[in-house]
Amino acid sequence: MEKVKNRDSSIQISFGLVRSAVSRLTFLAKAYAEISQIELVNEKTMDNICPPQKGYDPECARSAIRKVRERIVNFNENIGNYEESVSIVNSLWGEVSECNKWTFPALACYSKNENKIYICPERIYKHKEPQIIFQKVLIHELVHAYLKTDKLNEHERIIEESLANAIAFIHFDKEKAIVSEFIKNQPLEYQGCYYWLKYNKDFLPFVLEDWKDRKFNRIHWWFYPYDIDEIIYILRRYYPFYPFYWFSFFVLSFEIPYRLARALVEYYYKTKDQRPLLKLLAMEILGND
Repeated sequence: MEKVKNRDSSIQISFGLVRSAVSRLTFLAKAYAEISQIELVNEKTMDNICPPQKGYDPECARSAIRKVRERIVNFNENIGNYEESVSIVNSLWGEVSECNKWTFPALACYSKNENKIYICPERIYKHKEPQIIFQKVLIHELVHAYLKTDKLNEHERIIEESLANAIAFIHFDKEKAIVSEFIKNQPLEYQGCYYWLKYNKDFLPFVLEDWKDRKFNRIHWWFYPYDIDEIIYILRRYYPFYPFYWFSFFVLSFEIPYRLARALVEYYYKTKDQRPLLKLLAMEILGND
């Protein structure tokens, strides 16, 4: 196992287990080939390399999102311009961010500087079906390696962790029930993978590629249409020749008035500032049922 090194873990991982994970890979095989090493470490070492992280308290976040949805509908009739829409989203995001208060230890992490993946078998083997969970965790980290993840702000982290979990999930077939049970106990941003899994899994690698390159004009999402004329307006103005399936793929059910969504689109195209739309998407991911 040239790629795998056991630094100080008391649990030995067989070559067959790593090979099983690698055999599941498709486009992520390149990421596996390019990483320098997968290092197995104990809990103390993992905490030193990848300190415990903060995550979203599910009860708090879902309650906050419900309140956001109630309030945001009332904003629809009073939105005057896109600057006001940005202010509204920033205010609502601040409320949701207060739920980022769980602390949880890392099972694994990717280091861009070292181009390594660190995994803590001790923590993984506390779960049921640890051999399946080990493969799931490894594939999740390979998504980060594929993206060359470095520093992310909070709304970017929610998007990327949910997307990485979704990509890992689609690598399993017969074991989906095991992986789903594991995800139930992860922080809410990881459970947000089901936001992406509502759609055709064949599109997810393309979404991941767009997220990697930050091709925001292609990784667009659209909100539940209340007015078909507004859909046509946006498509004609910004996407006169763009494939319609991208539009269909990102129709959401966040119950956000279309006027607000359109105002944020206007803001992005005028300023190239992605943050308000990303915050709105992050709230949708956290609120996904």
